[in-house]
Amino acid sequence: LRGAAWLGAVTALKVVPALFLAQLAARRRVAAACLGGVVAVALVLLPTLPLRGPRGVATDLARWWTDVLEPFARGGEHLH
Repeated sequence: LRGAAWLGAVTALKVVPALFLAQLAARRRVAAACLGGVVAVALVLLPTLPLRGPRGVATDLARWWTDVLEPFARGGEHLH
Protein backbone atom coordinates (compact mmCIF):
# COMPACT_ATOMS: atom_id res chain seq x y z
CA LEU A 1 0.00 0.00 0.00
CA ARG A 2 2.97 2.33 0.40
CA GLY A 3 3.36 2.31 -3.38
CA ALA A 4 -0.31 3.23 -3.75
CA ALA A 5 0.21 6.27 -1.54
CA TRP A 6 3.11 7.40 -3.74
CA LEU A 7 0.97 6.80 -6.82
CA GLY A 8 -1.69 9.04 -5.28
CA ALA A 9 0.91 11.72 -4.63
CA VAL A 10 2.12 11.81 -8.22
CA THR A 11 -1.48 11.74 -9.44
CA ALA A 12 -2.00 14.99 -7.54
CA LEU A 13 0.82 16.50 -9.61
CA LYS A 14 -0.17 15.08 -12.98
CA VAL A 15 -3.30 13.27 -14.11
CA VAL A 16 -1.60 10.53 -16.17
CA PRO A 17 -0.72 8.37 -13.10
CA ALA A 18 -4.48 8.11 -12.47
CA LEU A 19 -4.44 5.52 -15.24
CA PHE A 20 -2.32 3.35 -12.98
CA LEU A 21 -4.89 3.77 -10.20
CA ALA A 22 -7.55 2.61 -12.64
CA GLN A 23 -5.36 -0.37 -13.49
CA LEU A 24 -5.09 -1.24 -9.80
CA ALA A 25 -8.88 -1.15 -9.53
CA ALA A 26 -9.23 -3.30 -12.66
CA ARG A 27 -6.91 -5.86 -11.13
CA ARG A 28 -9.15 -5.93 -8.04
CA ARG A 29 -6.56 -4.21 -5.84
CA VAL A 30 -9.33 -1.98 -4.58
CA ALA A 31 -7.67 -1.00 -1.30
CA ALA A 32 -4.57 0.24 -3.12
CA ALA A 33 -6.64 2.10 -5.73
CA CYS A 34 -8.77 3.76 -3.02
CA LEU A 35 -5.75 4.75 -0.97
CA GLY A 36 -4.07 6.28 -4.02
CA GLY A 37 -7.23 8.19 -4.85
CA VAL A 38 -7.64 9.49 -1.32
CA VAL A 39 -4.00 10.65 -1.20
CA ALA A 40 -4.38 12.40 -4.57
CA VAL A 41 -7.56 14.20 -3.54
CA ALA A 42 -6.08 15.19 -0.17
CA LEU A 43 -2.93 16.60 -1.77
CA VAL A 44 -4.99 18.61 -4.24
CA LEU A 45 -7.62 19.96 -1.84
CA LEU A 46 -5.90 20.37 1.52
CA PRO A 47 -3.38 23.06 0.51
CA THR A 48 -6.18 25.31 -0.76
CA LEU A 49 -8.50 24.97 2.25
CA PRO A 50 -6.72 27.52 4.48
CA LEU A 51 -6.71 30.09 1.67
CA ARG A 52 -10.11 29.58 0.09
CA GLY A 53 -12.11 27.80 2.79
CA PRO A 54 -14.49 24.91 2.13
CA ARG A 55 -16.98 27.03 0.20
CA GLY A 56 -14.26 28.53 -2.00
CA VAL A 57 -12.80 25.10 -2.75
CA ALA A 58 -16.25 23.79 -3.66
CA THR A 59 -16.81 26.79 -5.95
CA ASP A 60 -13.43 26.27 -7.62
CA LEU A 61 -14.14 22.57 -8.19
CA ALA A 62 -17.57 23.35 -9.64
CA ARG A 63 -16.05 25.90 -12.01
CA TRP A 64 -13.32 23.43 -13.06
CA TRP A 65 -16.00 20.81 -13.69
CA THR A 66 -18.09 23.07 -15.93
CA ASP A 67 -15.22 24.92 -17.66
CA VAL A 68 -12.85 21.99 -18.25
CA LEU A 69 -14.33 18.54 -17.75
CA GLU A 70 -17.67 19.02 -19.47
CA PRO A 71 -16.21 20.64 -22.63
CA PHE A 72 -13.47 18.01 -22.69
CA ALA A 73 -16.07 15.24 -22.49
CA ARG A 74 -17.88 16.83 -25.46
CA GLY A 75 -14.73 16.63 -27.57
CA GLY A 76 -12.68 19.58 -26.36
CA GLU A 77 -13.64 22.08 -29.08
CA HIS A 78 -15.01 24.51 -26.54
CA LEU A 79 -12.07 24.54 -24.12
CA HIS A 80 -10.82 28.02 -23.33
